Amino acid sequence: MRIGCDLLRDERGGAMVETALALPILLTMIWGIVQFGLAMHANNGIQNALGEGARYATLCVNPTLVNGCRRPTDAQIIARIKERRFSSTYGSFDEPTVTPSPSTATMPYVDLQVVYRMPTSLIFVNGPVMVFTRTKRVYVTGSPTP
Repeated sequence: MRIGCDLLRDERGGAMVETALALPILLTMIWGIVQFGLAMHANNGIQNALGEGARYATLCVNPTLVNGCRRPTDAQIIARIKERRFSSTYGSFDEPTVTPSPSTATMPYVDLQVVYRMPTSLIFVNGPVMVFTRTKRVYVTGSPTP
């Protein structure tokens, strides 16, 4: 009976048990913060790419005296967006899209869209794939360069 009472009062090793219980939760939280940082980095890369694509879409790349200003082609705008996007290699970008306005629009515009897919992982379990979709409408003048 004396040994049982001594074992119940013995506090040696208590810190190790508490650490063993708390450490997986702490590591998961830290990894979640890292995942959030990667997601915000990718979001910044998307915004940068869209801003550069929008700026490039409004440029007059081939001015002529006869036809006036000619805007860049959709392929040129997509190439500019691809050049300027950035993120970690953890996720993947879909092909950027450029959608011109319908011919009935009073002011011509193009809609630029970038999609980034990032798988999430919380060390012990795999989470859902986060999808970041950003769209920007840019009002343009002129027609695309032939």
